[in-house]
Amino acid sequence: MSRAWLILSVAAGIYLVCFGGFVVMAGQADDSPGLGGLGLITVVIGAVLLVRVLRAARVHR
Repeated sequence: MSRAWLILSVAAGIYLVCFGGFVVMAGQADDSPGLGGLGLITVVIGAVLLVRVLRAARVHR
């Protein structure tokens, strides 16, 4: 895995977690369970992406 790909993947994971957190808060403010659920799914996808990328980078060192 190239260094540029690693940096982009980590940045995407961090963005997904932050954006998902914002969507969860917006869903709670709007009292919309669907929007909160989509935000939660986005947070989980971002966290999984971060964990997988960082574990793969540690193995290939």
